[in-house]
Amino acid sequence: MLSIFKRGQVERRSKILIVGSSGVGKTSLRHRYIKGNFRNEELMTIGMEFDSTDLEINGTTLKLEIYDFAGQEAFQIQKKLLKNVQGVIIVCDLTRQETLFSVRSWVDKLFELSPKLRAPFIVAGNKTDLEFERQVSADDVLQMISAILEDRDVTTRSMEFMETSAKSGRNISEMFETLGREILEEYYP
Repeated sequence: MLSIFKRGQVERRSKILIVGSSGVGKTSLRHRYIKGNFRNEELMTIGMEFDSTDLEINGTTLKLEIYDFAGQEAFQIQKKLLKNVQGVIIVCDLTRQETLFSVRSWVDKLFELSPKLRAPFIVAGNKTDLEFERQVSADDVLQMISAILEDRDVTTRSMEFMETSAKSGRNISEMFETLGREILEEYYP
């Protein structure tokens, strides 16, 4: 929702949240997108981490301000952090069934804190590179999304699903570009 001038053109800023259970790969997804590589070591996020990058879509610069939240219960999102959120990525680990069930909890928590949240959502089914360990199918995720949208009076315009792999890079750029296009359509028509 913020616009500033940059060399004669309007630069649009967009606050994006990445949330999900502990160990689903939120930080790895953000790192892969921002830095272009994968870190093999598991690093637990304490509280929140932040990065920003520019995304060009059809001649428009969208500055993505990406907030990566820890998945532990102790580091719950505060209401004030939801101010001006324009996009949400909820990550689940396709090798851990219980992380799919937490997607609903994250949606419930976000709408509890911000009932009029209208940001587009992407549910990222991460770790597609671990196909032999997979416990969650695409149909499982799509059914969960459908149930969430049917059960709630959600104000979000969209909730999409994308399978990702921070390790291989599968669909990482596409995910942020999709979210960027949705944000431009919703907030900067």
